[in-house]
Amino acid sequence: MSTPEALLAGYPPEVFITQQAFRQTLDAWARPGLIRTVPDFPRASLDNPALETLVMMLIDRVCTFVALAAGDDSRDAFATRITLLTHAEAVPAQEAGFALITADAPLDGQIQLIGELSGGTPFSPEKGATAIVECRCLAQIPQEGAPLAFSVEGPGVRTTNIFYVSDDAWFVGRSRRIDEFPCGIDLILVDTSGRAVALPRTARLSPWERGTT
Repeated sequence: MSTPEALLAGYPPEVFITQQAFRQTLDAWARPGLIRTVPDFPRASLDNPALETLVMMLIDRVCTFVALAAGDDSRDAFATRITLLTHAEAVPAQEAGFALITADAPLDGQIQLIGELSGGTPFSPEKGATAIVECRCLAQIPQEGAPLAFSVEGPGVRTTNIFYVSDDAWFVGRSRRIDEFPCGIDLILVDTSGRAVALPRTARLSPWERGTT
């Protein structure tokens, strides 16, 4: 009888990494506001290997995406790299199934892009985009480098989940949208250490200050 090790022998490490990432991301979606860890992609070509893991797990040749990085040259290079990795097509924001935003992208550009993404329609809410936003730092407790705190309520949250983050352009862009349920966009925040938090369209987000009840 074959052992589990024998059955798995020969598979490249990318298979196991994406399986681990899938379990972590699925748990993050089920528990909005709780941080999970995405493993680094082996031999990554992006600066953030955890971001590359999410890209490789979620995006393939049938997907469309829009990319935003610091400066036109960096944005074009980033989009080209995503296409080379996934064979997905880069399209305008309104047509994109995914948005990929790096931590060094201009804040006003991040806000604008998140506002332009499709939220789907009442008859096809599944066409709402998913934005993968790189942050410099995410944390579940107060931490240097993550001074901004947000509370999360809604489905999957027993009372309130609180997380800390370095950047809030994603929140500003999301809060300016006027989607009506079931329309909207979903967000995944991931930092440079692989910590990630999922924020589905059903999550209710508010800035939070210590001592607030």
